[in-house]
Amino acid sequence: MKPMKFNQALFSIVGIGFLMLAVSCEFHVTHRHEGPGQRPRHSGIIAEIDAAAKLTFSNERLAHLIRITRRSNFHEPEQIYLLDKSAKILSFSHDRNSLVHAVIRCPNFTEGTAAYIARNIERLGGTFSSDRSSILAAIDQRIRQLEHETEKSTFKEEEAHDHDAPTNL
Repeated sequence: MKPMKFNQALFSIVGIGFLMLAVSCEFHVTHRHEGPGQRPRHSGIIAEIDAAAKLTFSNERLAHLIRITRRSNFHEPEQIYLLDKSAKILSFSHDRNSLVHAVIRCPNFTEGTAAYIARNIERLGGTFSSDRSSILAAIDQRIRQLEHETEKSTFKEEEAHDHDAPTNL
C-alpha cells in the first residue's frame, strides 16, 4: 500500500508542476510585449488580428492584416502583436515580408517596433538575404522620414512661438 501512496503523491506533484509550467508559459506568451503596467491600447485591434488569423485563406489573412496597419490607432503594442501573430499564421515568406513592410509604413511606426523587427528579422519575413536587406533599408528610410517630420514640426512650433512673442521697440 505504501508504494501506491508514494506513486500517487509523486504523480500529483509532477502534475502540479506541469500545470504551473503551463500557466507560466501562457502568462509569458500573452504578456511578453507589454511594459510594466502597460496593456495594449486597443484590445479591439488585438481581437481583430486574432479573428483575421482564423480566416481560411492566406491571402485573406494578409489583406485584412495590411488594412489594420493603415489605421491611426495602430500603436506599438498592437504592431508587435501583429508581427508575432503573422509569423505564425502566414505560410509564405513573401506574405510575411509584405506585412513587415506594411507595418513599417504605418502611421504610428516607432523606433521600438523597428528594433523589434531588426531583432526578429528572420522569423518575421527576412528568410533570404535580399529580404533582410530590403526590410532594413525600409526601416532606415522610415526612421529618417520620422526624424525629418519631427524636425519640421519642431521648426514650425519655434517659428510660431517667435511670431507670438512681443517685440520691444
